[in-house]
Amino acid sequence: MKLLDYILDYILDYKKRIIIIDNFLNIFSSNKYEKFYILCFIHYILFFIPCYYIFFFSKNIILFYISFLILFIQFVLNIIDKGCILLKLERKYIGKSWFGIYNIGNLFYPNICDYFNKNINIIFINYIIISICITIYGIYKIIYFNKT
Repeated sequence: MKLLDYILDYILDYKKRIIIIDNFLNIFSSNKYEKFYILCFIHYILFFIPCYYIFFFSKNIILFYISFLILFIQFVLNIIDKGCILLKLERKYIGKSWFGIYNIGNLFYPNICDYFNKNINIIFINYIIISICITIYGIYKIIYFNKT
């Protein structure tokens, strides 16, 4: 029962998770810009490594399931938090003009992040679409390409 209480108190509570992540980043630096860079690195590694594995190296079914589980946990936490907790913390460190990797869009379409600022749900919908596509592709590869 103590494990369930811990999960309900610390993992599912948004404010406590923010404090836990912030305290973890304080181990490395107290400068908000340095914490931002560390958090960005962790954030995008947690997303891109499982995606990369599913696309290119999914012959091992156990690693596929681990990668899928990581993406699924991110997806569920994003639903619970109504957006990405890591992106919200990044924005806390450097300002509300940061929209994560979507800021790269400003290189091709200037002021596109102004559109995201007005319609923040679009970022979440894009994440859902990308995650579903990666999952479907991974399952397709497991079923059709891994027959040996």
